[in-house]
Amino acid sequence: MPPLFLSSCRKTTIRGVLMNGRGWIFLILALNDKEGGTYLQSRKILAYLTDTQNLTEELPKYAVSIISLIIAYWV
Repeated sequence: MPPLFLSSCRKTTIRGVLMNGRGWIFLILALNDKEGGTYLQSRKILAYLTDTQNLTEELPKYAVSIISLIIAYWV
């Protein structure tokens, strides 16, 4: 984001997620008073399991729970 936009919002913490439909990585960017900041990222959360014997995919309950909890906490 351009610095002008960030300074006009006056936000010091920005949260986001990178996803490709199967894997999720959550990000938190903490801006400091000067230019720049630091970020934290989660481990990749895989939102699918593949059964190679039956050639099927399913959503694991633990991944759905973790993703839902993070989003609910952020909102």
